[in-house]
Amino acid sequence: MRNKLLAIIFSSVLVITVIVGKAAPLPATPTPDPYGCNATPQTLVDGAPAIKPQNNNAIAFSEQDVRNYYQSLQQQTNEHTDETIDSVQFMTSAQACLALNAVHIGNKPSAIVCLVHLHGIYPPSGGGGKFTEADVFDAHTGNMLVFRPNY
Repeated sequence: MRNKLLAIIFSSVLVITVIVGKAAPLPATPTPDPYGCNATPQTLVDGAPAIKPQNNNAIAFSEQDVRNYYQSLQQQTNEHTDETIDSVQFMTSAQACLALNAVHIGNKPSAIVCLVHLHGIYPPSGGGGKFTEADVFDAHTGNMLVFRPNY
């Protein structure tokens, strides 16, 4: 009798566990965000005018426009910095924040931005020496949002 009672209790617990398990699935594992890059900042940043937008799209300029922008900077200063653009990537502000190890971009996490990595050698008037840099532009306005030297 006791064994029969234990079998009934065990079966009941097993059925309840299966039903509850199906009714309440485990929560999805959240994407790691160790720097808070997915949080909207309290103050949004407009940035400084830089790359001229070519249209009114979410991405309003091309990789070539980015390259032309840096070339025009060299012409304006009349100094040769031996600058090389390593990459031009369009991504969300949150992705750029993560790529730059917690540099908050200053706009909504879902906003599209352009992350540019470059390196070069400063001209003698700038002290010479090597440099690395990461710049972030608003993909719609072309405004520079982040300038991060020695990255």
